[in-house]
Amino acid sequence: MSTSVLNGIDVLEQTGEKATAALIFLHGTGENGKETKEKFVKFMGFMGSGHPYIKVYFPTAKERYLKIRDTVTTFWFNAVRIGPGNEEVDGNVHDANAVTDMIEELIKEIESTGIPRERIAIGGSSQGGMVSIFAAYVRGLKVGAVVGISATFSVFMRQVKMVENSAIPLLSLCGQKDAFIEPGAMNLVWQYFRKHKIPFLPNPFYSVDTS
Repeated sequence: MSTSVLNGIDVLEQTGEKATAALIFLHGTGENGKETKEKFVKFMGFMGSGHPYIKVYFPTAKERYLKIRDTVTTFWFNAVRIGPGNEEVDGNVHDANAVTDMIEELIKEIESTGIPRERIAIGGSSQGGMVSIFAAYVRGLKVGAVVGISATFSVFMRQVKMVENSAIPLLSLCGQKDAFIEPGAMNLVWQYFRKHKIPFLPNPFYSVDTS
């Protein structure tokens, strides 16, 4: 497994005898796989255990210097501001390619356990969702599905060309009171996905009780 961007993987085991599907879920900036796993279990209502037949992998990114925040933290790709607006940020394509390579390596490991690629989904929140979208719809990584939570993808739209007419379904989610992403920004991203004929289901402006 590539160590250039990865600092370990936490796993949520299935509760049944054998996993027949898998999800690779990448955290957002400043987070890690362990914390994301704990939140995932809470919000999915698994009562401390996993799904009967889905095994979930939570990679942790390495700590590095993040230019846009001028701090050392965990992140999947570096980013620079190109203007004053919230969405005027460009992500580092080289970093995104390195993460895609890591995801592909992990998928091959999962396939070796008997789970077919079409039963493996990738996704994540914030940067994790953005780089998952990059992997499937820019690099053309073959997976069963993609999910992006608060993942605008505008950080890459100015720099890359998306795969046209992809058959991989995408679930795109955004919070009602997202601290970083305005509703209008997500609408522009969804228009971009439609333009490139990405088969996606927008579930806009969800509300999560974090109490």
